[in-house]
Amino acid sequence: MDEILLLESPTLRQRLCNPQNLALLDQVGNLETLSQTNCATLKQVAQFYLVSEQAIKNLVFDHKDEILSDGYKIFKKNGLENFLKETLELPNRGLALSRRQTVLRIGMLLPDSLVAKQIRSYLLKVEEKFGEIFKFKEICKVF
Repeated sequence: MDEILLLESPTLRQRLCNPQNLALLDQVGNLETLSQTNCATLKQVAQFYLVSEQAIKNLVFDHKDEILSDGYKIFKKNGLENFLKETLELPNRGLALSRRQTVLRIGMLLPDSLVAKQIRSYLLKVEEKFGEIFKFKEICKVF
């Protein structure tokens, strides 16, 4: 299976962006998150994928529906303070947060990151290996 298919297919990304594949993030790097949460800031996601923050912003803009469905959310300062239940030094403009599932999906969409390429490669290998099992089970349901 070709990596380009994963970059272009929302259906395939949806199938692979699941809780079972979230552990892959820990295998390819160290994703820093905000304390007391499982969420990463835009800056943390960009650092994880070794790309600019603008690259992540562009990707979110281009794939807004997918990214939002995974829990990406932009908090205003007072909303984030309430979310975290503590006072932090936060930008007045707010802060965008990504759940781990969102970070995984970003890896499926980000074309120019070596870390994202590792994620896509692994996911495609899993899909090739277990996709056939999945298809077989679906065929068996018919009978």
